[in-house]
Amino acid sequence: MILRKPYAFLIKYFMLIHIALSALMIFVCIKFRDAASFINEYINNTAPISTADSYFTFPVYLAILAVIAISVTIFLLMRNKKKPKLLYLLNIALFAVLLILAIVLGVTFSGLENQVLQAKTTRLLRDIIGIINIVQYVFILAMIIRTLGFDVKKFDFASDIRELEVTSEDNEEVEITLGVDSDKILRGIRHYFRELGYYYKENKTIILIILGIVVLAIAISIILNVNFINKVYNENETVLSEHYAMKVTESYLSNLNTSGENVSQKDKTYLIIQMNVQAIRNENKKIETEYLMLEVNNKRYDPVKKYYQYYSDIATGYTSQTLTYGDYKTYILMFEIDNEDINKKMLLTNVTTDRSIRIRPINIDKTTQVKEVNLKEKLDYKDTFIGDGSITINDYEMANRFDNIIAGYNKTVLKLGVNTDIKRYSNYSFLNTFVTLKTIKDNKTTTLEFENRTSKTNNDTIYLEVNKKIEEADKIYLEIRIRNKIYKYNIK
Repeated sequence: MILRKPYAFLIKYFMLIHIALSALMIFVCIKFRDAASFINEYINNTAPISTADSYFTFPVYLAILAVIAISVTIFLLMRNKKKPKLLYLLNIALFAVLLILAIVLGVTFSGLENQVLQAKTTRLLRDIIGIINIVQYVFILAMIIRTLGFDVKKFDFASDIRELEVTSEDNEEVEITLGVDSDKILRGIRHYFRELGYYYKENKTIILIILGIVVLAIAISIILNVNFINKVYNENETVLSEHYAMKVTESYLSNLNTSGENVSQKDKTYLIIQMNVQAIRNENKKIETEYLMLEVNNKRYDPVKKYYQYYSDIATGYTSQTLTYGDYKTYILMFEIDNEDINKKMLLTNVTTDRSIRIRPINIDKTTQVKEVNLKEKLDYKDTFIGDGSITINDYEMANRFDNIIAGYNKTVLKLGVNTDIKRYSNYSFLNTFVTLKTIKDNKTTTLEFENRTSKTNNDTIYLEVNKKIEEADKIYLEIRIRNKIYKYNIK
């Protein structure tokens, strides 16, 4: 194959070629900078998704390919003239990486109308583009300096061009043999490394300065991302958003309600997140729960509200209640997750602020009997989900009628005189939520259903309408189950 050497043309238009090369590099850098801005807007939920596929169009790919082609051509010229060529080699490598990244981003952006990127993915893309943009700035600066005519040794463009020595050989035809000469390639590689060493020794100061700038920029970026921008918070650390502060105080895994019944779906487990929240501005604000998600094992789980009644003893479920300024309120969020994910890394992420909290839940379904007391003794329950409290049963009585409370057919009324300190519950709600009535006859334990006839305002007397079989029991007791702790109060 016969080709004509292009060296004379390249030398003649050396500066114009570098001007074009620098312009193309600046154009590509601007596109990547715009892409970084779009990703930041996407993280803040303000990005116009309809414009996502306009960032990496054909002109961008063409510009990247043109930079690679021009850099390869200049590299070959400088190698032929035995001139420093490291800048062009590194530029080829940089824009090869940019081409791959542009393809990845182009495909990702074009699919945003049909899918939602995970916060982890958007953070990774933002960080990669941020670092690559810093490297582009350094290379553009170096290329502009080269374009303006600064030779590293002489800072004299005219003499640098003269040293390229245009000769008649630079325009002659040359025969190219298609094939591979392995010895020649090895000699070329060895020659290249020797030349690289000479180039480094001659330009050590400039190279170290550029490398120092790049390393410093990367180090600062990593420090900022780890400690500030992309910091992952732990439980009991306060996380600020624009309008409210949140602190996850506890997190639990459970399948059981307060009575110990399994209420979860098959192969599912409930994750309960207890949090303290407050408004940080003097205005009424709510948590936008649609922007909160749980990331587990590359899956996204959204909050669910229909199971709050099973865990009301832990705290009130959050259902868009208004937050008050300067005053912490305690709520729970719930997620229904696959059993296979319960031991995986969990992150509670706010997609609008891109801030995450590391969740380390404990299982609360294992129950233990804590204490047993008898009639007239005080039962203290401590360190439970409903806080500390106490109940004392002073006496009991059974009859068909007490004042206006009349037992139904084959029923009797069990009256209990009590002193209680059960905090946020009335006797009526406490009985319905935590108490089971049990009897023992002939060593056989039976659970008796009861109708709670207790006044919702009277905290001195409890009335339970039960089957008359209770009168034949050898023993009667209340089993008080507060989530994973069981207390036994013997009445008879």
